[in-house]
Amino acid sequence: MSKKAGIRRLMLEQIIRHGRITRNEAMEVAQTRLATIGEVVQTLLAEGIIEEPERVGRESTGRRASPLCFRGEYGYFLGIVLSPDCVKAVLLDNAGNLKAPMITGEVHENNPEAVFQSILDVLSKLRQQVGDAVWGTIRATGFADPGLVNEKTGTSIRAVNLPGWENIETAQRLKKILGGPVIMRPEMAARAYAERLLEGMVDDFGCFHLNLYDGVGGAYTRGLDVFVGDSFCQMEIGHVIVEEDGALCHCGNHGCLEALVGEVGLTHRVEQ
Repeated sequence: MSKKAGIRRLMLEQIIRHGRITRNEAMEVAQTRLATIGEVVQTLLAEGIIEEPERVGRESTGRRASPLCFRGEYGYFLGIVLSPDCVKAVLLDNAGNLKAPMITGEVHENNPEAVFQSILDVLSKLRQQVGDAVWGTIRATGFADPGLVNEKTGTSIRAVNLPGWENIETAQRLKKILGGPVIMRPEMAARAYAERLLEGMVDDFGCFHLNLYDGVGGAYTRGLDVFVGDSFCQMEIGHVIVEEDGALCHCGNHGCLEALVGEVGLTHRVEQ
């Protein structure tokens, strides 16, 4: 990565974290000359990714630094979340503004083709809401998968709570439908990333996210990086065996944490 490319990434990450950054602040963070920052800023402005509204049409000498922020009109980003019982889709502009209310659809059958049909139905409703003109400016799609994900290939490896959702080239199929890049992450990793941003907790320290719902999920983030792991089984805390020869889990093992304290496990214990 070239020096300017590194500065570019650093500046965009700072805007993601804080919503804005000035040229002087970027210079301090990147430890480089103001002229170099200016060159990177001019490139980002020319591409339409960011804007510097307070600087337009005004002299910059003798006044406070103008903030750099994302330009909403640059394009739109589609987010899709798949869970065992429903699909959710939302469209945001580049500045993070909601373009239309979130669309939710049910997953009625546990087979891949039926699941994909549910996804397509939700996307069709969202497209009708925003119109083809907006739909045609989608820059990228983020897909939160309910199970394990090979983030390098965009493959759904396996979701224990969604039977049949296994070894599916999800990103490739969505790319054919939507065009543009498709970024996949496990739902827990996407949830942890979003929560850190929304709660303003983004720093350079590590943060472990634990989710207790119908199952037990976990994710680990450091700054804006999400831990992945070589086997893509990151933070599968719900399937750590904590009781030898314990209750049967969806994954096929006995005694998993999820089988004991997940919704199904707790319900079963109450019934007993």
